Order: sequence, then C-alpha cells, then structure tokens
Amino acid sequence: MTPALSAVYDELLLRASSPPFDGDARRHREQFEARSGSLPPDHHARAQRDAASWEDALVAGGLALRIAATFDDPAERSLLHVFCRAQRGVFVPTRVGAAPCLRDLWGGGVFLLLPRDDVGRALGEVEGVPFVGRIVAGADGCAVLPGRVWLPEAALPLLPEIFREARARRLLTDAVAEGLLWMEHLMATLSRIKPQYAFRPEALDRRMPGARK
Repeated sequence: MTPALSAVYDELLLRASSPPFDGDARRHREQFEARSGSLPPDHHARAQRDAASWEDALVAGGLALRIAATFDDPAERSLLHVFCRAQRGVFVPTRVGAAPCLRDLWGGGVFLLLPRDDVGRALGEVEGVPFVGRIVAGADGCAVLPGRVWLPEAALPLLPEIFREARARRLLTDAVAEGLLWMEHLMATLSRIKPQYAFRPEALDRRMPGARK
C-alpha cells in the first residue's frame, strides 16, 4: 500500500482488535483459517497468514464498514470505504512498458500500480511471482492490501489447469482464492512436497467456502 493508506489501515486494525469489535474480528479470522489453513505460531509464514486473516475480517467480514462510522475525519472515512470495495484476485506483478502493473490471472485485466505502492516499489524482486490478495483503486492507479499471500513461483504454470477446473465448476472468486491458499498451506506445512502435488485441480475439494461473493 501507499504510506497514506497504510496509516489509515493501521488505525483500522487497532480499532478492530479492541472492544466492541474484537470478538467479531476473532470469529472471522478463525473462520478464515478453517477455510484456508492455519500455521503454528512459530512458522516463518505465520505473519503473512495473520495479515491475510485480518484483511478478510475487515473486508469480507464487514468490519471495515462498521468501524468507518467511528472515524471523525471524513477523508479517513472515505479511505475506509475504498477498503470495503477491494477487489480480490490472483495477481502477478508485471510491467507494461516501464509502468509497474498487476495482471489478474483469474478475473482478467491489467491494473496500473500507484507509484508509491510497496509492491510496485519492489517490482524487481517480485515480478512474475503470483499472489492471492486484494487491490483497491485510486484516481491514478491501484494499491495492494497487506493481506496478500505469495504463492511459489513454480505454481505459476500450474494455475491455468486449476482455473479451467474452477470455471467448469462455476466457482466464485472466493472459492478459487481460498482453494489456492489451501494449496499454499500444503506447501508450507508438508515437508518435501512438490508444487505439482500441492497445486492441482483436485485440491480445490479440500474445503469449500460458504456462499459469500
């Protein structure tokens, strides 16, 4: 995200982790982990999963919209409503000419990244590496929310077959995204597992989210 968005998001997290919102936040985060896999506290990727569960509670769980009413500053409330409209997808950082962009591998489309977005600034390190996450739109580009979960680069050529199966089943974006998070969870928790085993269409059956859209 950009520094301005990060400041508001950090305040949002602080309020979501305090009464009267902390109970709902904990419930939404537990449900997210049940759908997409949880990691032990000492796992090296736990922080990434924690950020993803918080993002899901705020956006999909509706907490951001509820907490927005507690902000006095109209500009901050406006940014919070931007978070509520975040678009979920399976993205890969790329370039169009010299401009840093994201290509949505599942939903389609190419999105220009804001110059100060942290993914855009680190494009040289992450170009071509897919992730499951959400983006928000600004007047001159998009920013990536902090709950992104990076997939192994070796999973990239395996995604088209998974997407074909998902489209044949008419799965919604949440089902596809959380299916991929479960596959990444397999990679993170099973020793010596190869991407070809973890990232396969059959793994979509491990868990199916509810009827959320």
